[in-house]
Amino acid sequence: MKPVIVSMETVAVVLLDGKAPFVICVSPACEYNEYGKDCLERCSGNCLNGETCDRFYGNCNSCSTGWKGPMCNVSCDSGEYGKDCQGICSGNCLNGETCDRFYGNCSYCSVGWKGLMCNISCDIGEYGKDCLERCSGNCLNGETCDRFYGNCSYCSTGWKGPMCNVSCENNEYGKDCSERCSENCLNDETCDRFYGNCSHCSAGWKGPLCNVSCASGEYGKDCLERCSGNCLNGESCNRFYGNCSKCSAGWKGPLCNISCDIGEYGKDCLERCSGNCLNGETCDRFYGNCSYCSTGWKGPMCNVSCESGEYGKGCLERCSGNCLNGETCNRFYGNCSKCSAGWKGPMCNICKYK
Repeated sequence: MKPVIVSMETVAVVLLDGKAPFVICVSPACEYNEYGKDCLERCSGNCLNGETCDRFYGNCNSCSTGWKGPMCNVSCDSGEYGKDCQGICSGNCLNGETCDRFYGNCSYCSVGWKGLMCNISCDIGEYGKDCLERCSGNCLNGETCDRFYGNCSYCSTGWKGPMCNVSCENNEYGKDCSERCSENCLNDETCDRFYGNCSHCSAGWKGPLCNVSCASGEYGKDCLERCSGNCLNGESCNRFYGNCSKCSAGWKGPLCNISCDIGEYGKDCLERCSGNCLNGETCDRFYGNCSYCSTGWKGPMCNVSCESGEYGKGCLERCSGNCLNGETCNRFYGNCSKCSAGWKGPMCNICKYK
């Protein structure tokens, strides 16, 4: 016959049919968070959601964040986090530190990353640790800077440096400040750092960059002045100051823009009039010519004496031919020193016997 067991908490009475009963001790089940022999072991306390461990071996169904192993009594290794340590850190914590083993959070993020877990890339315009820095805004064509160190591939005009946050220095301009000013800005001012433009150009130069020489016939600041047009042989004046090497006839001065004074003529006004123009008029300042000659002179410049037998203004008059011994008359007024026989008068042109 099968035994009959009567349980009474810690005592069990076993009754066998037809035989005397006997008593055996039966231990109760382990309480919450106990396990093992005589329930002397304590659960790790790291089972998921506060559940108790298995009362036989102390195992958990799943582990709370930060723990792993059958009994959930092993901390997550470096680089692990979460329930049963199944999460993997982002690897972007500052200075290579591991993330928090419970939630995967970092104290601080490495350059280029943000968010609690440092698993979010910096947004456009951000860079650096925790993406707290802002790009310079000077990268070429509006591109964003590198999210790690804020560097630009190339700089917009007027800026230089890895981060394009350094203004061009004097005499630099353009993309990455790689261009050099023309050095022809007025008063040695530096050019515009963005496009190389000058406010005004030094003498001899023109154009926005002051890198274009004055054209023929131009000179001075911004080439705004015009040459006198009186340089010798039609040459252009000096493009800086408007000077001529030599002046055409009728002009003098460095710029050849001053007319010859009275009594001067020719190239650079270096020639002197003959002084024989009629009525004391000055000669033509270009070639030294006179409109009419005083008595005794002829030729365009009135610098040629009347020839024998001529006299008067322009030597247009003819001597009487009656001077003594065939001498010629005075070239100014036609007078003779003495008259030949039969003639009288200053010019020996009056018949003595009339």
